[in-house]
Amino acid sequence: STGLITRFTTADKNTKMADYIRIQNLSVPDLLMLIVDLYYSDVKINAKQSLSPNSINDNLHSLQELWKSKYQKQDIIGEDDIRDIQEYMVEVIGVGASSVLNSDFFDVVADNIKYVSMDHWVDVFELLWNKNGHFCKIFTTLIKEYQKIGFRTEVYVPFDAILREKGTLLQVQWL
Repeated sequence: STGLITRFTTADKNTKMADYIRIQNLSVPDLLMLIVDLYYSDVKINAKQSLSPNSINDNLHSLQELWKSKYQKQDIIGEDDIRDIQEYMVEVIGVGASSVLNSDFFDVVADNIKYVSMDHWVDVFELLWNKNGHFCKIFTTLIKEYQKIGFRTEVYVPFDAILREKGTLLQVQWL
């Protein structure tokens, strides 16, 4: 199963935020790699229901309207990020992701992702996890929450926000 470590600091050099805890969030490409890793590591994939390279290419062709205008809609995910995800899938996931790796996914998406609005990211990236509805929901939920904080990877929260009695995961003793 996939583990995730969240880093907090109470000894921050930002004196204006001295009463807050600094949290480093994952970037959107990091989230994508985490979801891809989770899918290929922890899900029993039904080969009969998996998308073939040709099916992925057909899906990409049907998505062309998303980037047809060539008007840049976002700069959160770029070409280099897509290449990083590709490299991760080649080096870490390997043959398990052969359908995606043998498709045109990375070439097409790397060239066009900047033209795709956030609202349609799931339409593109669902091809990485065979359009699994559970993973689409996870991705969509995370993107909506990240959008609320402006996709910032560094945020400051009140100390109370990380305490267990507030419904969070950490126990005070760990700090």
